[in-house]
Amino acid sequence: MRLVRALRPVALAALGVVLAWLLSWFVVEGLLAARARDDLAAYAGGGSPWHWSLDRPGDLVRPGSQGIDDAVFRDGALSLTVEGHAGLSLNLRGRELPLRVLDTVEIGIRADAPLRVRLDVTPAAGSTAVAVAVATLAPGAGRLTLRFADAAPARATALTLQLLTDHRTGVYIEEVRFVPAPWVDPPGTVCHGTRPARTSAERCRDPVPIVRAAAFVRVESLLAWRDDLLSALPAAIVVPRHHVPGRARMYAGTRNGPVPWVLLGVGAIALARAAWRRIRRAPPGHQGLAFWLLPGIALFALGYPGVETQWPVVVAFAAILAAALLNPSDAGPMRLSGSARAWLRALVLTAAGLALIVAAVGFVAARPEWPGWPPGMGGRLGRYALWAALQQVLLLHAIVPPLRARTGSATVACVVAGIAFGLLHTPNFALMLCTMTAGMAWAWLGLRERAVLPLVCSHIVLGSAMLLLLPSGILRSAEVGGRFLIPAAY
Repeated sequence: MRLVRALRPVALAALGVVLAWLLSWFVVEGLLAARARDDLAAYAGGGSPWHWSLDRPGDLVRPGSQGIDDAVFRDGALSLTVEGHAGLSLNLRGRELPLRVLDTVEIGIRADAPLRVRLDVTPAAGSTAVAVAVATLAPGAGRLTLRFADAAPARATALTLQLLTDHRTGVYIEEVRFVPAPWVDPPGTVCHGTRPARTSAERCRDPVPIVRAAAFVRVESLLAWRDDLLSALPAAIVVPRHHVPGRARMYAGTRNGPVPWVLLGVGAIALARAAWRRIRRAPPGHQGLAFWLLPGIALFALGYPGVETQWPVVVAFAAILAAALLNPSDAGPMRLSGSARAWLRALVLTAAGLALIVAAVGFVAARPEWPGWPPGMGGRLGRYALWAALQQVLLLHAIVPPLRARTGSATVACVVAGIAFGLLHTPNFALMLCTMTAGMAWAWLGLRERAVLPLVCSHIVLGSAMLLLLPSGILRSAEVGGRFLIPAAY
């Protein structure tokens, strides 16, 4: 009996790893299948996946645009006033644009005065933009077709629609869409992908090949293979190794269906329940944990946040977070700094984590030299410090106490809390494992020392070290939800 009790935390931890692995594959394959489904539907309709309806701000990249301060998205179109020049940087949503396959762009556009329209593309990150097509739009005309010059680059990582006029003029743009070249047949033949990805690129000869993914153990390896394949065949449509039409429909519905509103309703219920219990000064209970934890995990498992995230999902996330903080807890008084022993234990924990990170780097040997300080890392660390503090409060206030009350064991509560903490980073499997392990240790230390600041510092140091040191073969990124699938180049 004593042996069973001793092995129970180990069995729970192993179960957590298996659950994280299964969930990561479920989400990643579902999101890949949904994107493939949308791409095939776009080609079947005579267009391509590179299409912008310009009815929402997410279609534009504001940092790369100029002269759009008065732009308004309404009635299914973009309306703006151009005085001399305006540049619209279109959001490629983490995908390269294959200009050899899609050599024509159709623009639904009207202007009150003569307007010159120029399309600039950036062939590679950090390179200079080049003009690939230019035309003049007469007043009152409703559509413009631009065909690229033969000397145009083969691909583009950035795309800007330049509008030039000698007068002040109103411009109305309904859509921008790239269409395949006349010699490109609709995709239909499935090519089975192989490892490495360049071998698949040599075998798949269709202009728009449908490539079935090769077999991998981890989702990070699958996505790295997909990125390599798309760098060679940017028009390729990658489908999962397993046929998952139901999952494809489900994840397609997360963008266009009622799912965001359902999440908003669930978040509102969780928040109302927590606020009501707080107002009534209800005693703590473990039942409240499920009201915010399960919707939180479900939000990430449904692919949020993505390249674009609807406002109901943002509000739902804020409501779930507020419900976790408002829910009555028997965590007891927390100290900000804590004793010297708390700092010493946090230091030992952080040193052990850093040793594991360095060992992983040495084992993989993918980065023989320190990669340097990424641009904008200082600002990211500032935001990360606030997020780390919030996560530690969630762990110690909203997750560990109800689990301890439910299980009656501090050890089991810490293990389950770590598993829950890791699942809140779905579907990033490597990050789930790291946060699961660290979460167990932070929960154990938090229960004993009741100090927040030592754990926040430990979180910041270990999280930053993972981002800076771990090779992409282990940790693809720190993104969760659908953003985990965005290629590292973006």
